[in-house]
Amino acid sequence: LSQVAGVDVVRPCAIIAAVARTLSSAAPGRFYGALSRAGIDLVAAAQGCDGRNISAVLLEKDARRALRAVHSAFLAHHVVALCVVGCGFVGAALLDAIRDAAARTLRRFGVKVRVAALVNADRMLLAPPDGKGVDLDAWRDALLAAKAETDFEEVQAYLEAYRSWGPDVVVVDASYSQAVAEQHVAWLGRKFHVVSANAAAAAGPLKLFEAIRAAREAASPACYVAEGSIGGGLPVVDTIRNMVLGGDAVREIECVISASMGAILNAVS
Repeated sequence: LSQVAGVDVVRPCAIIAAVARTLSSAAPGRFYGALSRAGIDLVAAAQGCDGRNISAVLLEKDARRALRAVHSAFLAHHVVALCVVGCGFVGAALLDAIRDAAARTLRRFGVKVRVAALVNADRMLLAPPDGKGVDLDAWRDALLAAKAETDFEEVQAYLEAYRSWGPDVVVVDASYSQAVAEQHVAWLGRKFHVVSANAAAAAGPLKLFEAIRAAREAASPACYVAEGSIGGGLPVVDTIRNMVLGGDAVREIECVISASMGAILNAVS
């Protein structure tokens, strides 16, 4: 072998495989896609010629996370690990909505949402390492009682480890902080999905915007979804995006930014 190429020994490794009487044509995509979304690097991959086996060699330290990722892809439900940054008005409404819709989300989409971390400007709450997530019936009291100061590096490392329970990690930025917006690049670098309602990410420094855009392209298949609102909470970014995707050409936008100003002008007219 040394006459053909250099020989490297990678250890310790593990093998994970999906075996069935007959694997569908979509099975390889689901298998390797699940590992990719979980941020797992493969050492080697193979598919049996009889169509019954798909296997991959990976580092032993990633074995548990890989197993759960593949289970989520093929079994009855998919676990999503969620981190909410900014648990004020918007973040609190989101958490309550997730709690109220939990049964419906599982029934309709086969998805279980586990809240792994809650982060505010001064403190953070990390769920116990049992895979059950934060209790959404008591999250407010738990966050108020939390003693840990906010440390984004610690949060990222914790979410990476939490992938053993939920290979897909979604970070929601419901804050208004420039400092939090600057974390988006790091989150995408770990292939976390990022959902942002933070205007500072898209309307802040051009250098940050370009860095986020580059990180988004490199983070595929992780998603980056951003929304902004004006006035009384009217969403504009996704509305305009859907109009363009539907074939419309936006030539001009007229609006009154302030909801209160709009009410006054409407009354005057």
